[in-house]
Amino acid sequence: MIYQEKGEMEKTKQILEEIYHANSAPSGVKSIASLRLAAILMESDNKLEAIEIYRNINNNKSYDRYIRELAALLGAKTLVIIDDKSKAEETKATLNKIEAESTLLKYYISEQKGIFAMKQNDLESAKKIFEEISKNPESSETLKQRSGEML
Repeated sequence: MIYQEKGEMEKTKQILEEIYHANSAPSGVKSIASLRLAAILMESDNKLEAIEIYRNINNNKSYDRYIRELAALLGAKTLVIIDDKSKAEETKATLNKIEAESTLLKYYISEQKGIFAMKQNDLESAKKIFEEISKNPESSETLKQRSGEML
C-alpha cells in the first residue's frame, strides 16, 4: 500500500474498493484487501460500512477459515464499540450467532460478548462468560488473564 504510506488514503481506499468489488481477484488477495478496506473505514468512523464488509468476508466460503473468523471477531468488536442501545437485543443475537459459528477464535468472540454484557449492565452474564473463558483449557493464556481481570 504505497499510497497509504504516502498518506494518500483516498487513493488507497479507491484501490481497495476496486479489489473488494472485483469478481476476478484471487480470494486471498481479495480477503486481505477487504480487511484493509474495513480498517480504513473504521479509521474514518464509517463503522456500519466496516461491519458490512466484515460480514461479507465472514460469509465468503472461498476465503481462508482464519480470515473469515478474524473478520467475524472484528465485526463483533465493532458492534460492541458502537453499543447502540436501541439494537441491544439484535447485537446480542448477532454476537451469539458469530460465537456459535466460530471455532478458531471462539473465545475471543466470547470475550466481546462479555464486554457487551458489561456495557449492558448485565454483570451476571458477563461474569459467567469471563469465568468460562478463564477456566477453559482451549483459551489462550493472554485471554485467560484478561478474563480474570474482568472478574
